[in-house]
Amino acid sequence: MDPNLWLVLAGATFLLTAWLFVASLELAKMSGGRLRKLEDINEGLAESLGRHLPVRDEWRFAGRLLVIIGLVAFHFFLDQGSNNSDGQLHDLWAFIRQLLALVIGYGLCEMVSQKLSLIWSARLLSHYLPCLQFCAWLLAPLTIPMAAAAKHTREKQQGDKENDSVPTAEDEILSLVEAARSGDDGSDEAIQEDERRMILGAFALDQTFVHEIMTPRVDVNGVEENCSIADVRKAIVSSGHSRLPLYRNSIDHVLGIIYAKDLLDEERLKRVKSLRDLAHPPVFIPETKNIGDLLEEFRQSTNHFAIVLDEYGGTAGIVTFEDILEEIVGDIQDEYDDEEELLEVQAQPDGNFVVDGRIPIWEINELLDIDISEEEDYDTLGGYLSTHLGRIPKQGEDIDTGILNAHIVEANPRRVVKVKISPVTASQKDQQDEQNAGR
Repeated sequence: MDPNLWLVLAGATFLLTAWLFVASLELAKMSGGRLRKLEDINEGLAESLGRHLPVRDEWRFAGRLLVIIGLVAFHFFLDQGSNNSDGQLHDLWAFIRQLLALVIGYGLCEMVSQKLSLIWSARLLSHYLPCLQFCAWLLAPLTIPMAAAAKHTREKQQGDKENDSVPTAEDEILSLVEAARSGDDGSDEAIQEDERRMILGAFALDQTFVHEIMTPRVDVNGVEENCSIADVRKAIVSSGHSRLPLYRNSIDHVLGIIYAKDLLDEERLKRVKSLRDLAHPPVFIPETKNIGDLLEEFRQSTNHFAIVLDEYGGTAGIVTFEDILEEIVGDIQDEYDDEEELLEVQAQPDGNFVVDGRIPIWEINELLDIDISEEEDYDTLGGYLSTHLGRIPKQGEDIDTGILNAHIVEANPRRVVKVKISPVTASQKDQQDEQNAGR
């Protein structure tokens, strides 16, 4: 046969393998969320694809087998087309053959499939679905056992939990968010950074714990049980909070929660004998509770305020529904918030930063591109500096930890309030290395 004809067959095999693989991969990635969106484009195709969702694993393995078969055929046709060539030309074809195999195997599996938009995928599937159905039927003796083994492994890893419905998987959503960040999903407009942050924040709820977002004990405003109604009103006005803990002797003994709206009911105030009668029952939670579970508890109840307890039963702080919401959407400033308090990070003209002493260590690491250990007993910058010194830093003090430079802008005998920070310079690192070498 004419060598050129073999090369034409090789090219046709290349294209057919590429199209069939991408189409099968798109079908394997179909989920309930994608189908609902696809209904607006092609309702008939969406209905047909919906019937194949239970066998997505079979389609995925069929796609891989199609690639293997296509690569074998592609190699065969290239060999036939280059057999009549001289040795050097044959070696060149062998090199090109291997290079193209890598492009197909890696490029189609990883890059091409991630660049497909939903509309393009729908058009592709509508043309190739009959062919894919035939290939899947033909390869069923191989794909069914492979899919069954994959399902068994997946169920074992998930604690044998069965998925009765077909929800959009978390990994799929996160990958779409990352792709949309730069417009790689084929959409006309990339996802906005604040939208991306909110989506990622929502998925991070189960990995975030109460002690990371709570208002710490030292910043909690409360009222003692023997205070007068007038004193409580003054405390609410001065703090700007609509709920305040009611305690006996110390904040460790919380008796209830005073709501500002209850102080407006003059008829009720005439009937109560003490603040205890006016207080709502407190909700206590451990500081190790993840905020995803707490959000669900808040959602199911009318209470959106909880007292956080440490491992010894003392009050570690308080947490509210707004604290959880801010983890998703960012800081929320109302008419009572001090604008300065919300600015945890203030960039300075000299390249340094003024930050709140309560800022988390992970945020400092990202801000300065440094690596402070997050495995120690401290969670905040103030805790890190106090641990480094073995005491509470004093206002105006300069501290070199070997990783960052800190100037204490504001502090009190109990904690660090504001700090000016910068990473250590190259000259400081050299000086430290010389000192260490001289020891």
